[in-house]
Amino acid sequence: NEYKSYLSNMKIFIASIIIFIAMVTLSIADLRIINTEEDWDPIRRRRCSRICSGTTGRNETVWVQYLDDNSLYLDVNITDCGFQSVPTVITAVEGVRSHWIALGTASVYYVTSEGFRMYLYKDDTPVSQATAAKWNVEWIAIGFTC
Repeated sequence: NEYKSYLSNMKIFIASIIIFIAMVTLSIADLRIINTEEDWDPIRRRRCSRICSGTTGRNETVWVQYLDDNSLYLDVNITDCGFQSVPTVITAVEGVRSHWIALGTASVYYVTSEGFRMYLYKDDTPVSQATAAKWNVEWIAIGFTC
């Protein structure tokens, strides 16, 4: 009787593992990078593609004043993504006020496999105001890891 109970529990355990593996397999995203600035082999493109995303954080973003009280910049580190070439980077600025009227919220500069820079312009916005308004950068990078 004890043995039958053990077998029954093992069957349930194995069935649970099979269901889990099936769910994980079905939930894996199908990422395809259609064209690039480099001449990559299509098989290599599929095998080495990665989507990586992050945030600079509402309370951690360190804006730097640029030129005057109207301009700011921020360097964003994406080294942990492990890109081997320059990725495509998409950005948005998030905050609690006034970021919607800033210029440059989707513009990236000096993109490398390790990071990028953003410049923002908004009249009368010193670093202290951007920090108080919790301006931060939400980003997505898409590129190759091999």
